[in-house]
Amino acid sequence: MIAVGSVTRNRVHDKHFPNNYCDVVYQAKLSKWWFENYQREVPLRNKCQFSWYCDGKPDDIPNYDRELYERIKRLAVRIYFGYTPDNTYGSNFYHADYVYPLWADSMIHTITIDNHIFYRSD
Repeated sequence: MIAVGSVTRNRVHDKHFPNNYCDVVYQAKLSKWWFENYQREVPLRNKCQFSWYCDGKPDDIPNYDRELYERIKRLAVRIYFGYTPDNTYGSNFYHADYVYPLWADSMIHTITIDNHIFYRSD
């Protein structure tokens, strides 16, 4: 969680990405059809910077996960204000180890944490 939060923070401070957290997190290719027909911005599946945003699953927090959700919110605040060190060495990209995106060869591998591989661009 710290690593993904660090990537998000690193993107906010990178001139190649939006300069605020919401725009970084919700960066995606959007459906023209949904916008033309319903004036709604709906991300295309698997066309988001962060896969959970366009995985098609509801983002509701189940009651049994409230304690975990509160812990994650506290961690997000610490990352936002810079109280938690960047454990990715400046990474602004990552992916799971079971995929290999085309862009990976053009990046600098910084660290692997569990099943995620982190990179930075220079």
